[in-house]
Amino acid sequence: MKGNSPSRPIVIYGIVALALISMIYLVTEQVFSSSAIQGEKIKGVSLVAPPQPFQQDPFAAIQKINANAVAIMPYAFSVPGNGEVIYNHPRQWWGERKEGTIETIVKAKEAGMKILLKPHLWVKGQGWTGEFEQPNDSLWSSWFQSYTQYVMEYALLADSLEVGMFCVGLEFKKVVEQDPDFFKELIRKVRKVYKGRVIYAANWDNYHNVTFWEEVDMIGINTYFPLSQNKDPEISELKEAWLPIAEDLESLSEKYQKPILISEFGYRSMDGSAGNQWELPDNWRYEGNANLDIQDKAYRAFFESIWLKEWCAGGFVWKWYAHHEASGGPNNNDYTPQNKPAQKVIELWYGPQP
Repeated sequence: MKGNSPSRPIVIYGIVALALISMIYLVTEQVFSSSAIQGEKIKGVSLVAPPQPFQQDPFAAIQKINANAVAIMPYAFSVPGNGEVIYNHPRQWWGERKEGTIETIVKAKEAGMKILLKPHLWVKGQGWTGEFEQPNDSLWSSWFQSYTQYVMEYALLADSLEVGMFCVGLEFKKVVEQDPDFFKELIRKVRKVYKGRVIYAANWDNYHNVTFWEEVDMIGINTYFPLSQNKDPEISELKEAWLPIAEDLESLSEKYQKPILISEFGYRSMDGSAGNQWELPDNWRYEGNANLDIQDKAYRAFFESIWLKEWCAGGFVWKWYAHHEASGGPNNNDYTPQNKPAQKVIELWYGPQP
């Protein structure tokens, strides 16, 4: 028995240590579930960068729908087969350049808005960043360096203007596959110059392939999930389709102990917009064949299924134009909810909740 006596304190210490670890884990769980979303939920719109300086205050109409946040989106351009990321070019729209970005941030802060600075990339010839790739390692290396320069310039700007949230990239499916560590390293570089909350915004079909969620403050997801292939489904069908999605997002949030920011959510006002929206026909005017009811139902299903979940930090409507009176309307089939029934749905849910 004496020979076994030294093990008793070890066992006791081990039990105490395990108990302390369990308590810490429970406290962490409790803190995350109750306090991860600090302050008011983010109730935002994605403000389309205007071609010219503002002719009127764009934030008055945004405030009328009870929004408290705006995503401001400078743009850059890439071409497959070219390692350069082009941005702040004289031929770009005013709001896409640094000059317009600065003025938009200043005006948003004057209006009391929370701000997400969210640099976008447009790929010439294909548009969507998810399919962007380079033909060889040399071009990838050049592109990574150029994209880093683009992001770091706007991270410095975000910090200098005390912007609360910054997005390092969005929907980069093949880029993430090419170099899983690129964004991990980029986020660490951004944190050296920027003190706010950092996010990455994954597309709805690719967030499980992101390997660097532990590096961000909030998990950003663009929620263009296809909910129904019916042209004009009932809201009950849409809400049922959200059930497994909501469960999966909750599991993701719990796994990384981070809230989820719906970095983009929205629906076009036309038949089929609750399905594969990216396959719908469009033209530059976005006029004709409008179905305002399906947009209204899709927004209601989203809010009723997702919005009040504890893991949901809020989100940003895609999209909102600066000239409110001239945007959207009954014949418009674009994503914007402006001057359509869906605008009232957003106003209701962005308002005080019982």
